[in-house]
Amino acid sequence: MQEVLMKIWKASKNYIYAFAIMFISVPLLLTLAFAIPNKPVQNNVKKSMETTFTKQKDHFVYKDIMLDTGSDITFLNMIYFADSKHPFKSAMELQKYPGGGEGFDSFASDFKDVVLTNREVRFESYARYWFGGAIFLRPLIAMMPMEGVRTIMHIIFYALAAAILFLLARRLNIFASIAFAIAMIASGFWAIPMCMQYFCIYAIMMIALVYLLTIAKKEHYPLAFFITGMISTFDVYSAPIVSVAYLLPAAFALYSKDSKQSIKQNILMLIKWASLWAIGFILFWASKWVLADMTTDLNIIKDALGKVKDWTTSGSSDGGLAIRFEIIYKNFDRLPKNSLKYFALTIIAMAAISFKDYKNWIKNSIYFVAIALVPVVWIFLTTKHAMYHMYFTYRNLTGGLFALMLIFAHVNLKHIFSKNQEKVRKS
Repeated sequence: MQEVLMKIWKASKNYIYAFAIMFISVPLLLTLAFAIPNKPVQNNVKKSMETTFTKQKDHFVYKDIMLDTGSDITFLNMIYFADSKHPFKSAMELQKYPGGGEGFDSFASDFKDVVLTNREVRFESYARYWFGGAIFLRPLIAMMPMEGVRTIMHIIFYALAAAILFLLARRLNIFASIAFAIAMIASGFWAIPMCMQYFCIYAIMMIALVYLLTIAKKEHYPLAFFITGMISTFDVYSAPIVSVAYLLPAAFALYSKDSKQSIKQNILMLIKWASLWAIGFILFWASKWVLADMTTDLNIIKDALGKVKDWTTSGSSDGGLAIRFEIIYKNFDRLPKNSLKYFALTIIAMAAISFKDYKNWIKNSIYFVAIALVPVVWIFLTTKHAMYHMYFTYRNLTGGLFALMLIFAHVNLKHIFSKNQEKVRKS
């Protein structure tokens, strides 16, 4: 019995340590962020409402992509009404003004009036979320209005994207870089750093990819999925599956490059990685419910479970299954104009160029097709959420497009082109 317990401890200790570090550090960092004096934060929120959001409604179209300005204003709302004298309580409760003021055509104009007139308002709680982005957002807003924050998001996003394009080409091949570029086009990359709601999960995914492509060893992959799952709870439930939808195919492409594992071993490995991401995500998100439930007067666990139950329904009392498939189709239909054409042309071009190495990519296609179904299954399970918020949930599907294009990540282009050059020289 002791030997069994020792084996269990040895296999799980790193995950326990990782969870413990996150569970201690995240509330501590949030408390520090919410302890920043309110005055500079509130001044820059007011400036942001007078400049960045002055002409924007709750959903603002930017270069054919809808920005979720309503959610961004909700984030500003939560840090504006935080009580810096009771930072831990504020971080746990996440009080916000829910809108609904008379005479306003949008939440944006309503909240703008609140911060400019200081009128009395009612509050509701978003305590079911971690809102980990506040660790960075509140200090930044204390120093600058939203335009400055957007500039920083642009710098971080494009620096990470450039690093990933280079690293994918170096570690795999140029096809892998092209795959990521097409997936970013399908994501509407130009709008992501314009919106905090979109930027958060993409930053998490891209940092995880950079780690995977640089210093991570193969034995570190399982723990990386677990930690990424936990950090993905920082996303306020917009498109959290983005992180695993990109990480899973990239990790498998890297791992299987020189691997001699059987089909069964590869499938079990993929299931293990995806499961660890899911365990990390669910466990760490649920830990917020428990912590907030224990430290506030709010019934957070009941509220959170009710919301999860609500978002996972089909949103209809009849024809539930048909509606789930309809919402999957509508999410695909939300992809930016022509992005599916670019995807199809890229697949055809990659297949044509690497046709002589077809055994290589056909052998791996079963795994990448299975991985590509992960975001589809997620939307199927969270139909009501994907129905009401498809202007950002469609981005989950871009990870599937990335996975399908990574079928060609193992093609030896040097080998193919060297053979072609030989034929040219002989002729």
